[in-house]
Amino acid sequence: PYVISGAAGGASYNGWNHSVALTVNGAKRFLPCLQLFKSRNATTAALLEADDGGSFLAFTAQQYRAQLAQLGIPIVYNVTFPRGNKDFVQIVKELGEKKPDIIAAAQQVT
Repeated sequence: PYVISGAAGGASYNGWNHSVALTVNGAKRFLPCLQLFKSRNATTAALLEADDGGSFLAFTAQQYRAQLAQLGIPIVYNVTFPRGNKDFVQIVKELGEKKPDIIAAAQQVT
């Protein structure tokens, strides 16, 4: 899948062939990336959202939802997890079952 991450810090995705990490104010840059993924036949998405107890990551997730809807790409898997979560086994299992073409992560690298 293509992976796009809106993060409040730098991020590196070693081992991912198709990843984009956007930093603060990255939300306005999501659309061109999502358009590129769609042009390469991406038709479904998953949205992973860390709950930061505030509005930053909620805003990022809202931007993903709006821009995916604008492109007609349905979200087939949506999960919110606590910030600082280190156990992603269930989330990865569920992602594997849904097989999204795009994984959009609203998270904060700390």
